[in-house]
Amino acid sequence: MECQDKIAIAKPSEWVKCNLCGSDNTVAIFEERGFNIVKCKICGLVYVNPRLKDEDRLSIYQDVTKAEAQWHKRLQIITGKRVVPPARLPDSDLVDELNKYYQITLDRIEHITHKKNGRILDIGCGPGLWIYYAKLHGWDAYGFEITKPRESIVKDLIKDNILVGERLEEVGFPKKSFDIVTLWHVLEHIPDPAKCLGSVKELMKDDGLMIVAVPNYHWIRFKAWIMKHIISEDYYLSSPHFNKWGYFFPEEHLYNFSLKTLEAYFKKYDLKIKKVFIDWPVQKKSYLSECIYIILVLISRLVNFMTRSRINIYINLTLYAENIPPGEKNS
Repeated sequence: MECQDKIAIAKPSEWVKCNLCGSDNTVAIFEERGFNIVKCKICGLVYVNPRLKDEDRLSIYQDVTKAEAQWHKRLQIITGKRVVPPARLPDSDLVDELNKYYQITLDRIEHITHKKNGRILDIGCGPGLWIYYAKLHGWDAYGFEITKPRESIVKDLIKDNILVGERLEEVGFPKKSFDIVTLWHVLEHIPDPAKCLGSVKELMKDDGLMIVAVPNYHWIRFKAWIMKHIISEDYYLSSPHFNKWGYFFPEEHLYNFSLKTLEAYFKKYDLKIKKVFIDWPVQKKSYLSECIYIILVLISRLVNFMTRSRINIYINLTLYAENIPPGEKNS
């Protein structure tokens, strides 16, 4: 069944150099819907090149579903094909599942920083569910977005705490004013990740913590290969047993990070990875997909443990990073 609301996506026309090392020496590794996915031969960063211009990419959010809308609808409109969202297990409530994950996150923050309260900034906060939960538990939490979320889905408690702007720098947060800065699946969407991380670094206190979650390039590459050679795209989009997110999706995901390239980014700003976490899926799918995910998580945790957190082969990378102490910067 073809989607009748397919929109005309502009052709990729913005050529960029590697955001991590500045070189222009790449090899093409994949092609999706007319977009080239390339890998830098110097540092290994994977990115879309050429890509959509800013105004064309933002129109995907603004003209269709806006930033907080469901991804499967966005994907359906872009591909022009019917996209069936993953089936949900009976009695599976997404808000409850998110709250469980938010509590796990607060427990991790407390364990790593030894703080039970402080200031949190969530970049790319959408309707602010994370900062709402953090605020309920005693944190002074704020959010930043490039588009204003719909008023109807923003909790009254945090409406004044969500700030909107084209750039983080224009909001006017004081330097070194946040204990925790989070970027939940945001960095892959940003045209200039290096500049973003530099801005975030300036907002962190000296003993602050940065939490970054991104799709794992190694998983996406494997999944894309399977899609290309084994599973038909139509079946993939129409089956309730797959989570469609995690494919390259080059209209919006400009960069694809690995643990190695993220470490290189952090090193630029005197940050080091404190911990890598492998989490259970937040949103439960069908029974079949749930079993598959459990197996993947167990395998990934085993590999992660055996390699002392140096290898993460699961769907997402969730990294906790902190400032490098002055005495360790040159070591």
